[in-house]
Amino acid sequence: MDRPQYANQTKDDAFLKALAEGGYQVEALARCYFPEGVFVEANHSESVLDATKRLLEDESITLFEAEISHQRYLIRTDILIKHQNHLKLIEIKAKSIDSLTLIE
Repeated sequence: MDRPQYANQTKDDAFLKALAEGGYQVEALARCYFPEGVFVEANHSESVLDATKRLLEDESITLFEAEISHQRYLIRTDILIKHQNHLKLIEIKAKSIDSLTLIE
């Protein structure tokens, strides 16, 4: 069962499903602003997490769908920009919701 604050809004509604697919289009458009970006993918010998670690050895790099772990935490970010010792995380959202309005 979906928790209200994480409701699957596309489950039974074709219109909402189309909006969700539009979110992927927004991400693709955002990536166009970073043409040098590298999409991080797993393969038969390397996980996304390991590929991210390897790619972050570069002094400056822009990654799409990178994974980073720290202690018990794992994050996947839409866009990760590294320049020297600085990281910038960018999350792409097609829309925003107020989780309080979902709880009624």
